[in-house]
Amino acid sequence: MYISPAQTLMMAARRLETLKAKNLEFLGIGPGQMQAIVVIIGNPGICQAYLARLLKLDKSTVNRIVNKLIRAELVKKIPSTTDARVQGLIPTNLAKVSQRFYRDEMASLDLIVTYGFDPAEKQQFNKLLARTSATIQHVLDLPFNEVFPPLFDIPIPK
Repeated sequence: MYISPAQTLMMAARRLETLKAKNLEFLGIGPGQMQAIVVIIGNPGICQAYLARLLKLDKSTVNRIVNKLIRAELVKKIPSTTDARVQGLIPTNLAKVSQRFYRDEMASLDLIVTYGFDPAEKQQFNKLLARTSATIQHVLDLPFNEVFPPLFDIPIPK
């Protein structure tokens, strides 16, 4: 049975996401929450609205993420110095340790992905992935009708 390169990449990406999620289970959080922690560590005092913008998520989703992080004692809310209605988010020491662990886990995933490759194969693999990613981004940047032209040139009845 033939499996296309795109299908192979998607299957590999799903497996990597599963590995990433398993590596975060001990904290009781998932990759989405870890992504929020990384942003909060890089922007201590950030408000939830700005966090939502940076993560490209809606405010209610970010609210759920933040509440989960607070319950896990990874993030604390602090009053804003400029606006009494707004609270900033700061990472706890546990969050900082967790981020270091996560960074190490991501490095181990890199080792898993290229296990058994010699240095030249790793370089070629990285080059091919970079080109593939750039091509996909280029297609995403095109107007929809240029990527997916209509199958039939039939006017839609009104």
